[in-house]
Order: sequence, then structure tokens, then C-alpha cells
Amino acid sequence: LESLQIDPTYSAPATVISLNHSQLSAQISARVQKVLVQVGEQVTQGDTLVQLDCFESMLAELSAKARETLAEKELKRAKSLRRSNSIAEQDFNKAETELAQARVAIEQTHLKIERCKINAPFSGVVTSRQAFEGEVATPGTPLLKLLDTQRLEVSAQVAMKQVSSIASASTLQFKTGAVQYPLKLRAVTPRINTKARNQEVRLSLTESQALPGSAGRLQWQSGRAHLPADMLVQRDGQTGVFILQEDT
Repeated sequence: LESLQIDPTYSAPATVISLNHSQLSAQISARVQKVLVQVGEQVTQGDTLVQLDCFESMLAELSAKARETLAEKELKRAKSLRRSNSIAEQDFNKAETELAQARVAIEQTHLKIERCKINAPFSGVVTSRQAFEGEVATPGTPLLKLLDTQRLEVSAQVAMKQVSSIASASTLQFKTGAVQYPLKLRAVTPRINTKARNQEVRLSLTESQALPGSAGRLQWQSGRAHLPADMLVQRDGQTGVFILQEDT
């Protein structure tokens, strides 16, 4: 049997897709001071991509710190008066509240200053630039689009009758041009395309990474032994194969 059996190879159209293709937007109102990247550039997670004008936020931080210093002095004075019962409880609570509000204001200005820099949330490639130096950005203004080049998957459209063979496949590969990439099955989506009679299969690249958007074929072997079709015979309305048992 080993000399006769074959492992049929199947294939289906497939594409490499990125799990993140994000639109990066401004979160504060500020002038675009500098755009540090161009379309097509590779960036690393944490890199600054766009710098917004932070002057007003820095002034607000100085003001908040001055307010905090004054509030600390007022609270210190209120505590001294409280020990001698020379201050109303309402006035003491007000002094505590003023200090708490001043510290909240500092945190808010810190957050605004941090948002003056648009950093890369992941490593990838810049695919679009909407930001222009000198223009005013508001919350939600699109600045850049960034494509994740590290977290990739292969999406394949597999005929329904072949989906079951994917799970037991001995090998799974994505072939594009002359290059082949080993794959591992991640999921079969529980949705059938009734028009094309297929299902989407998602697979992980196990070794080297292909380029996002690469088109090719998913190839796999069934994992179940088959006999060549030309060995089949029909007798009395039944299809089968002859098997040698001893001399019969």
C-alpha cells in the first residue's frame, strides 16, 4: 500500500493581511509643528511621527504648578489654624479641595503635553500622510496611516468540501511566486459564502514574514492516504479496488 498511496495536494487563493492598519489622529487642538516621516518609511514602535506645538500646554503646566504651590501654602496655613480651632471646617475643606484640583490640573497638562507627540503604536510602514506642517489639527484630525508589518496572517478562501482536510493537513504553505512560507492553522471562520460556496481560513506565518498584501496560493496535503483513481474498478454497480490476500 505504501508504494501506491498518494497524498493529494489542494490549493486555494490566499492573501497576506496585516492585523493593524491604523489611522493615527490628533487628540488635542494644536498646530502641526513637524511631520517626521514620509510615506513608505519603516518605523519602530515608540518612534515620534508627528510633533504638535506644545507652547500653550507648557504655559498651562506652569500655571497649574503655581496654583499647586499656592494651594499647598493655603492648606498648610489652614492646618495650623485648625489646630487652634481658628478656622471653620468648610474653609479647611475648601483648602484641601483647591490643592486636589491644582494637582488634577497638572496631570491634565501633562497628558496634553504627551499628546503633542504622535508616536508609533507598533512597528510598521507609513502608508498615508494627511498632516501638513503649519496647519491646525483638532481632536480626530487624521494625521497618518500606519500598517503593521510584524503581526500578519494569511487569509484564504477554501471550498467547503475541502475545509475539513485543512485541520488534518500534514503541511500548510503559502506560495507567492517562487517563495513558500510555512503556515499554521489559526481559525476557520464560522461563516459560509453562499455564492462562492467557500469559507475563510486564517493561518499564522510560522517562520519568515511575507509582505502585507502579497497574493498567492494556500497549498496543503490532505493528511489522509489516497489511492490513485485509475486503480478503481466497478463490479455489480459497486466501486472498489482489488486487494491481494494470500494467492487470491
